[in-house]
Amino acid sequence: MMDGDTLLIMDLLGEVEDGSLINIEIQKQSYAFPAERMSCYSSDLVMRQYARVKGKKNSF
Repeated sequence: MMDGDTLLIMDLLGEVEDGSLINIEIQKQSYAFPAERMSCYSSDLVMRQYARVKGKKNSF
C-alpha cells in the first residue's frame, strides 16, 4: 500500500524465437491502469503460454 493506493507487480518469463528467455515485469498502480485491463492482459499471456507448451508436448 502506498498512501492508500495499491500496487501490483507481476513477473512473466517468456521465450523468444531464438530460445532466449526474457523476464517481463508488469506494474499496476490503481489510478493509472484499471484492474480489469491488467487481468485481461495477464490471462491472455498465460493462455498463450499454455497453448504453446501444450502444442510442443503433442508434437513429440
